[in-house]
Amino acid sequence: MFYKVGFVIAALGGLTACTQKYESAPVEITTPDGPVTCQLYRPDMVIWDRPLSYPEGMETSEAASVCRKEGMSRKPGA
Repeated sequence: MFYKVGFVIAALGGLTACTQKYESAPVEITTPDGPVTCQLYRPDMVIWDRPLSYPEGMETSEAASVCRKEGMSRKPGA
């Protein structure tokens, strides 16, 4: 009996975590090389910010840096 109750509580807790909003709508940042489209996350999760698309001549790491800088600039108090 207790195992079933524990399982139900764990399942509900997992579903609750899935409903939280961590992502922003995609954001386009203009750079000298062209536009970078970023997926930004909560201000305390800037390390997760990542590029969805970027110019052909740009390295992935450079595009990721652009996204993280944008995420940092949007942090409250930045």
